[in-house]
Amino acid sequence: MQFLLLPLTFLSKFFDVYGFFLVFLVILWTLFKRPEDIPKIIPSWKTFIFWSVMILFQFLAMLLSFPFSAKANIPIGMFKSFSLILEEVLMIWMVYAFSKLFIVSKIDAVKFIRWAIYGYILYSFLVIVPEVFITLGFHFFDGYINFLASIFETRWTGRTDFYGLGSYAVTQGRVNGFEGESPVFANLLGVVYIPIFIGLIIGKDHSVFKKPAFILWPLVIFSMVFLLMAKTTTGILTIIFLYISWLFFSNSKDRRFLLFMGIIGLLIIGCSYIFINPVHTILNQFLFQKQGTSNRIGGTIGLILTFLSKPIFGTGQGFAGYFINENVPLWSTHNWEYQYIYSKLGYPVLSGLFGAFAQYGLVIMVPFLFFFSKYIFNLSAKRKHYFNLGVRRDDFYFSMLNSSEITLFVIIFSSILSFDLFKWSIFFILFFYWRIMYLSDIKNKKFPEIN
Repeated sequence: MQFLLLPLTFLSKFFDVYGFFLVFLVILWTLFKRPEDIPKIIPSWKTFIFWSVMILFQFLAMLLSFPFSAKANIPIGMFKSFSLILEEVLMIWMVYAFSKLFIVSKIDAVKFIRWAIYGYILYSFLVIVPEVFITLGFHFFDGYINFLASIFETRWTGRTDFYGLGSYAVTQGRVNGFEGESPVFANLLGVVYIPIFIGLIIGKDHSVFKKPAFILWPLVIFSMVFLLMAKTTTGILTIIFLYISWLFFSNSKDRRFLLFMGIIGLLIIGCSYIFINPVHTILNQFLFQKQGTSNRIGGTIGLILTFLSKPIFGTGQGFAGYFINENVPLWSTHNWEYQYIYSKLGYPVLSGLFGAFAQYGLVIMVPFLFFFSKYIFNLSAKRKHYFNLGVRRDDFYFSMLNSSEITLFVIIFSSILSFDLFKWSIFFILFFYWRIMYLSDIKNKKFPEIN
């Protein structure tokens, strides 16, 4: 279990191919040693019915969309798309089973977080820092990064412009951490890793590290730099979302310190914007004077119109591309990326939130939003309960409850801009927080476990 997040980002390409096999073997071996745990990973009949109905609705949506999508340049196959939705459901169940089997106590949870941080530090030294040097114009790591990228980097089909010089970082001059591109990397840091660091700082936890400040503060600062070096609007907005959530969840004393640090940070950024050309270029290109947003804006409008045209059942998983091309505004298509990539290979889903509505429809999204809202309400109530104690009974649980709320805060806002949310590491961290909800209240059962 300690290697659960060690680090899945670096191995995301590996997990895309072998993740199911690897996790299934671990679950199978664990159940072989502890057969009494088998009932733990069997979902309740209500959960089983919900997922079965969802799959049937998706199959119906695909049947309704198939006659239209068959007209596309690259027709979308029913079998492939239906297999994809089954894989995603299976992934969710496997991560659920993994968390039930391996995160059964505070000791397990602490080990999970400690090794996640160790993995992130290793990942930073091996991958991110060399890419930062490349981004700053120092190319002595080019060969090293190109070699590792040839093995580990996730690459989008048809995007030779992203990897023409060997790797994304070398070709684009932007940090991507071996993800398909920078926004995916930025979303991963903002959802999976940085909320852990901030939550531990807020809760002043000493169970993960004896001297947390010497480890966590440098990790936060360097991670913010990594997000900036990703040179993406998603990264810059993620920094803003994380800072706002940090202010909101901190106590009054820490909030004053963060406001002071924020002012100092703004002054440093302002001076850097004026006097340091690379910083000036990054902020102009990806925030103040951002160009090349026609596909992102056009694709989002296309997704909204697609949802409005199929509001009940949606298009079905994988079938949105054809309908986005049909609904995308004409003014947004006059660019190289659309004419040579999207118009030929299909328009990708560039917004996780609107993409979910367009593909799954209201029959799935309304129940999902209901349960998601209920979970957030319970989580917020639990965190406030710990906060109102004054002297916290358990700083680790309080820290992780803060981390989980920050993670959800970032997901809600970044899902409008982010895509590729169905990742092993994101599911692992979300189910870890779900287990924290249960473990933190295991005595009084105020928030009973949901199978």
